[in-house]
Amino acid sequence: MALHVKLINGRKYVYDVKSYRDSETKKVKKKTTYMGPCTDEKTKSFAPKKKQAVTKDDFSNRQIVNYGDANILWRSLMASDLAPAIFDVMPDNKDTLLALIFYKILMGEAHKDAEVWYEGSYAKILFPNARLESQRVSETLCELGKESVQRKFFGRYIGEIAETSGEVVVDSTGMENEIEIPLTEYGGRSGDIRKETKMIMVVDRITHVPLYFRLVAGNIVDVSTLITTFSLMGKFGLSPSMVLMDAGYYSEKNIRSLFKSEIAFLTRLPAGRRLYKELIGQTAKTLESAQNIVIYNKRSLYMQRIKTDVCGYVGYAYVCCDIKQRGYKLDKFIREAKEDKLSNDEISEKMPYIGKFILVSDKEMEPSELLPLYYTRQVAENTFGFAKSRLNLLPLRVHSIETLRGYMFLCYLALLLSIEIQGKLTKLCTLHEALAIGHNQFCEVFVNNCVPLEPNRRLCEIYDTLGIVVVNSSGE
Repeated sequence: MALHVKLINGRKYVYDVKSYRDSETKKVKKKTTYMGPCTDEKTKSFAPKKKQAVTKDDFSNRQIVNYGDANILWRSLMASDLAPAIFDVMPDNKDTLLALIFYKILMGEAHKDAEVWYEGSYAKILFPNARLESQRVSETLCELGKESVQRKFFGRYIGEIAETSGEVVVDSTGMENEIEIPLTEYGGRSGDIRKETKMIMVVDRITHVPLYFRLVAGNIVDVSTLITTFSLMGKFGLSPSMVLMDAGYYSEKNIRSLFKSEIAFLTRLPAGRRLYKELIGQTAKTLESAQNIVIYNKRSLYMQRIKTDVCGYVGYAYVCCDIKQRGYKLDKFIREAKEDKLSNDEISEKMPYIGKFILVSDKEMEPSELLPLYYTRQVAENTFGFAKSRLNLLPLRVHSIETLRGYMFLCYLALLLSIEIQGKLTKLCTLHEALAIGHNQFCEVFVNNCVPLEPNRRLCEIYDTLGIVVVNSSGE
């Protein structure tokens, strides 16, 4: 060993220099090997060189996680006006909230499995400070259930973000559960009595975007909730110019309140009302005539408009008969009536009501424009259906009012983001399909960054539709 000391930038280092003959060039060359920093120049002593540290991107730290689905949600959220409002819901616990929203949209399973999902998802990279242990999730839901948290969000969302047309749809849905809390009571419709909590949703008729929701006990009937719902959402600046609602909200008190507030309305008249029977009798001989035929959505109907008294105000009733449905229902009624041995007089008395319904409004409208307007009421039903099926809203798995309110608020936030993304994907595919395709794009994760693998053609189309730029590594 031939040791030499070299001075480099004011410091001394020891090198082992060996001579050898190059077989190709036939010349003598030197091979220099670094031994370590010099500790004694005379004796050429040196400290052992330190082992090279493992680089941050060493392959031993590599892992692979699902990337595309969470990336779709993240990039869409960041491009949305919703982002600052959602980020501000729980600023000190933002990562946990966002991880739970993503989990609800992507998986919709019980929160006890959220931590397992998180370990294999790109969400772990996006939200490194998320705490998804069962106890932490319960604490987060409880925090979300606070009235102050939700008021803060709705004030900002309705006042600054939501595009409101002024025309809203109000509807409710029952959520069956066995939670022993005041919001769970026996309720139901059409004789189907069960323990449930009722969710009331206000949806914009034009944009189809949910604007507001609230929870009431299952034994509180719809008709008694309308005025309170309008009063509460008015505190956040939501004052509708028109409301579409189902027959469950029809009452003299509600209708008079709408007239006094100069809020236009369109609703179905309950069949048990005296006005319903009067109008059916009044149009019995005039409804089924050629001048009253209306074609809507490949359906033929009879529709007759009548100016009438509506709870003490001048209003308009629209007596409708779906021709095809009336045939089916009339056939069924007659067969069942004969089986039940009803008399001819009893059958004749009930036949005029079969297959008919009546819409009531404060506005005089052409029958041809009335039905498209009324059936946009289904946007609320579609919203409930999306929440129950795609987000797995049910069953409810919480055990206090606070966590129930927090869980429903979490689902509401997930619903807002889902509907916004679905609106952009309408002509290409459903959100469910897009996320399923994205689920199969992975990324390799290193300590320093992550590298997404190449997306397939269908995913590239989805990214392009959503305006998402395909990246080679995170942050690039």
